[in-house]
Amino acid sequence: MKLLELVALEKRYGERPVLRGVDLAVDEGERVVLVGPSGCGKTTLLRLVAGLDAPDGGEIRLAGEVVSRAGAVIVSPEARGIGMVFQDLALWPHMTARENVAFPLRARGVPRRERDRRVAELLELVGLPDAGDRRPAELSGGQRQRVALARALAAEPRLLLLDEPFTSLDPELADRLRGDLVALQERLGFTLLHVTHDREEARQLATRVVTLHRGHLGEEAR
Repeated sequence: MKLLELVALEKRYGERPVLRGVDLAVDEGERVVLVGPSGCGKTTLLRLVAGLDAPDGGEIRLAGEVVSRAGAVIVSPEARGIGMVFQDLALWPHMTARENVAFPLRARGVPRRERDRRVAELLELVGLPDAGDRRPAELSGGQRQRVALARALAAEPRLLLLDEPFTSLDPELADRLRGDLVALQERLGFTLLHVTHDREEARQLATRVVTLHRGHLGEEAR
């Protein structure tokens, strides 16, 4: 079943076109990686899928439902069942790891007892069962990545969006975290849409690689 469909998607910033008639279909359970250089439209595409911006043309469908079309975000980001890890991670510095992971559950009104249980499970899942009381500044780069991933998974998303989250890590740690991510995806069954400029990273993560260049999708490698 197609979980995500981008149909003739376009986005401009002023007079500058960023995405030009992008068509892409992602099946449930796929790990699709978009590869392209800086400025090619990768992050813009993720923001459109997440519902943070509206497209200037075309439409976005989730499980067959139109969630965005030209000039309009029809379904809000919170109602899309999407998790996202940003390149800068966007962890709240004044919150502990536990509070960061709990935030989306609190926003959904999940009761305290259930919320605490779910947060403990997630921190265990990402290998940080004892880090809950530490704030981001007290965590290593790899640990912050894991907290951001746990927070993105807290709401049990059907689709997880990753915006180059491993860029600032040393190669050995990044390689290990990518392997952990694949294992998590295979265990939990969510669909993954990941963007990167690193072709080796794409090969390690993806069940399908798609190139993005100057706003156009290119050849796919399977």
